Amino acid sequence: MTKIKTETEFAYWLQGFFEISGTDQLTVDQAKIILEAAKTLPANQQKLAQKITDTIIQNGAANAGPELAEILNDMFEHHIDPSYAGNQNQFNSIHNNGKGPNKPGVRC
Repeated sequence: MTKIKTETEFAYWLQGFFEISGTDQLTVDQAKIILEAAKTLPANQQKLAQKITDTIIQNGAANAGPELAEILNDMFEHHIDPSYAGNQNQFNSIHNNGKGPNKPGVRC
């Protein structure tokens, strides 16, 4: 596995899973991979990783996916997208693509 160095990279990596799979459901094996990836982040980049880890542990793999998607939506909406120059309303429009809340890929 590639070592993930920042919370932003971790968010993109995890969002990629949801986009490629087209689902917000996780298997136990997928949850284990996510937990292992979270461990690779440096100590100063652990806030998102800890939130993801806690969500999986508290909800179990089968039930964590929808909440993980919401955590990622929040990360993109409040931290990642605002870091880019441009019209945030346009970003929202592009990301939403007709999907409602609680759907994978809402923000990216």
